[in-house]
Amino acid sequence: MIEEQIEGWVHWQLVSSPRTAAWFGFRVTPIVATQGTTRGPDGSILPFAAYKAISTEVRPYLDLSVPEAAIVQVSIEIYAETYDAAKAAAAATRAVLHRATGKAYGNTVYFSLLQSASDDIAVPVDGKGVPLYAVTQTYEIRSQESI
Repeated sequence: MIEEQIEGWVHWQLVSSPRTAAWFGFRVTPIVATQGTTRGPDGSILPFAAYKAISTEVRPYLDLSVPEAAIVQVSIEIYAETYDAAKAAAAATRAVLHRATGKAYGNTVYFSLLQSASDDIAVPVDGKGVPLYAVTQTYEIRSQESI
């Protein structure tokens, strides 16, 4: 359950911040992009992001009256038609999520830290489409259930 709450927080951060909304709009989805939402009117690929929780560690406190703390690792894959656009959208994502805090979805996020980032390219298997450039960022998000 904590994973879904943190994924909800990540989604909310990315679609509500003007920095990332300028790149993604509402093209921020869990796991994979929604079919048909990533193309512009001219057929070009619009930047989009897909996120997923990849690991969770729960740390109980000795004081049982205090809710457990969770560390959730979240991977965000940012795609664009050009390398420059992918890097710029990734920079906006970092600006929004790195060191972010707040309350949402029943949790208090104490901090979100960028742990790693890597670049990649996705070549279409049909040989007709354009390649997609990707930047994958992994964040460590520490949170606790709001009391």
